[in-house]
Amino acid sequence: MERCPCCNARLGGSVLCPRCQADLGSVIGAEQAAQYWLSRAIQFWGENEDEQSIGALDLSQHLKKTELAHVFRDFLIQQLCRDILEKLAQNQLPAAKQQLYRIRNLLPYSEKLQQLQMFTDYLLVKKQKGYPLYWPNVTSFQLPSLKGPKDVILSTFRAGRVYIDSLLCKKIVDGQAEGQ
Repeated sequence: MERCPCCNARLGGSVLCPRCQADLGSVIGAEQAAQYWLSRAIQFWGENEDEQSIGALDLSQHLKKTELAHVFRDFLIQQLCRDILEKLAQNQLPAAKQQLYRIRNLLPYSEKLQQLQMFTDYLLVKKQKGYPLYWPNVTSFQLPSLKGPKDVILSTFRAGRVYIDSLLCKKIVDGQAEGQ
């Protein structure tokens, strides 16, 4: 911390503000703890411990939000979305739902994560009701050929919507045919 958050005076490395005499020990401690947990999150990610990485990053962001933490959060979400989509393609729906739930805590209002959650919920309901889990253009896509997880999410969600729309159209047509 270079400046006092109360009066904007230069601190020069001291815990007490030279101008307003504010004790900034707790604030500086929280900032250092946030840096520690961010470094632990990156270390956990390097060791392929996704759960611990998510938890450490969440704790770091609660202590202090930094640009580096935001960049790592976005990277982590991107990588984990790719894993979720692979699980969905392999029909591992409960595991995908659990992982999605954990990363939604990092960015709860993300529109893309909300759409992915709705699509996962749709697949879970469909599986519980015993419908076949085939939808056009989803099982045949290749993950490496797409530009990134955002494209995978969008193409998967759009394909699911196309399938849902085709089912609705079929029900409407069948209902009209029965009524005639």
